[in-house]
Amino acid sequence: MPLGDTGVTPLTPLWSERRSHLRWLEDQADRLFRFYEQACVDPDGGYFALGDDGRPLPVRVRDLVGTCRMVFCFSLGCLLGRPGASAIADHGIRFLRDQIHDDVHGGYVWEWQDGAPRDDHKMAYGHAFALLAGASATAAGRPGAAELMADAATVLHERFWSEQHGLHVDEFTADWSVLDPYRGQNSNMHLVEALSTAAAVTGDLSLADKATRIADYIVNKVARSRSWRIHEHFDEQWDVDSEYNLKDPDHMYRPYGTVPGHSWEWARLLLQLHCLQPEATSWMPDAAADLADRAFADAWERDGEPGMIFSVDADGTPRNRDRYWWSHAEAVGALTLLGHHFGPEHYEAKYRQVWDFIQLRLVDGARGSWYHEVDALGTPHSSVWYGKPDLYHSLQACLMPLYARDGTNLVISIRNAS
Repeated sequence: MPLGDTGVTPLTPLWSERRSHLRWLEDQADRLFRFYEQACVDPDGGYFALGDDGRPLPVRVRDLVGTCRMVFCFSLGCLLGRPGASAIADHGIRFLRDQIHDDVHGGYVWEWQDGAPRDDHKMAYGHAFALLAGASATAAGRPGAAELMADAATVLHERFWSEQHGLHVDEFTADWSVLDPYRGQNSNMHLVEALSTAAAVTGDLSLADKATRIADYIVNKVARSRSWRIHEHFDEQWDVDSEYNLKDPDHMYRPYGTVPGHSWEWARLLLQLHCLQPEATSWMPDAAADLADRAFADAWERDGEPGMIFSVDADGTPRNRDRYWWSHAEAVGALTLLGHHFGPEHYEAKYRQVWDFIQLRLVDGARGSWYHEVDALGTPHSSVWYGKPDLYHSLQACLMPLYARDGTNLVISIRNAS
């Protein structure tokens, strides 16, 4: 049983049971779609990253992760019946096939600029999103999507998967000749998401089996024994490297310390994976609740101001006190599913707190979308994230309470909605 809000007078009526709240979520999702669809498509290929005002940023870097996330989001839009979404998703699939894909060595390059690779390394993190994009677009019936999904799954299995460890390695050179010694949980966490989605779309539960093996190590064997904190970085033997990036603590993808937002993300993913294979994953719901409780204790109002700080040390000492949009978005998804599994009365107060912070500090009511980064006082700034390049986290925060409260994979729940 989760710690949650046990002992607190239940807040009723629940927001999830109020049609007015659900309409508000629908409106927020619509606003997000409109912000990105108006200017994200680059006619020369891929998608523009957008600034705070919704205009394309001047540096035309096309990255694998950003491209795939947009394909995923607009595949959801297609499933929702949003006019124009299918064309935007198809645009990204063509770019992945025709330019980001490495026709010589296989796989997908990390970054592309001005008609050529800017960074041709092969990253498991990026390939996780290629699989997610292919799976979601396949569910939406988009041309070329099934081929993208199959190719990404093959590359991940043949190049990145370690059967010995039940985890994926992280980074190769372009020709696959050199494997970097770094091992990370972030890529493996997103592979749990991608594998679970592909399993839900195709019915191939061997993909869910892989996701379960990943979760067993990162959560069950490591986090469980370390005060329920998700540890980010590992060496070649998959031992925790708690000093990694001490000199670059705010790295966009590999920050120093532990990141409570990833605990929220893992909580959501565990409950979704549990839905696919409940008997084989009986430990996951309680683990999800423990991760969420630790994340809230470590991050919420640690400096007396609302919102969740970004990172803490291995012992929970605050590090980066800025508030990132994605951590709060992931908290919404996790609290939604935890409420369904353990009873919404345990999580209603936190659900409201997080949405209050998002609306008052992160939502840009004048120009659209969410600020990606604010300081402790809620002032937007750009030390790590520039502009508003990402739709993936915020859109899911709006859609999860609408469609996937029971823990069903979001792609499938939207596809099956009447």
